[in-house]
Amino acid sequence: MEDILLIMFLIIISICLIKILYDKMPKVEKKCAKNNSCDYLKNEINSVRTILKRNSVGFVDTLNDEELNSIWNAVVAKFNKASKERKETISYNQKIKILAEIISVANISGWEFAIKHLDYEVNRYLSYGLRKDNKGLF
Repeated sequence: MEDILLIMFLIIISICLIKILYDKMPKVEKKCAKNNSCDYLKNEINSVRTILKRNSVGFVDTLNDEELNSIWNAVVAKFNKASKERKETISYNQKIKILAEIISVANISGWEFAIKHLDYEVNRYLSYGLRKDNKGLF
């Protein structure tokens, strides 16, 4: 009988802890946890697309959200990893500028070359730091 009470007590404590943790989660994470969909990602891609359009980055209109999200994620992941290695931070604005450059390269030479160029830019950053002209797009 004591074992059953102990188990029930532990279950109740676990539920309370889960509730406390859930209440402390940011709204965006709660929404993703509830709906299993992250609308904020779509909003981020729409924001990225808007910034690129305002800065006259050609070719962005030909990309669907999935394609833009894919290349954006590649830029962010590769430059976040590289910036950690250099113990530096690259701003969101600077990453948008890098994305704009990669999209422009893709427009001229195709996506295969653009991905190679992205890798080149990451390696260049690791060796020399961020380009002096990268002050971001805004």
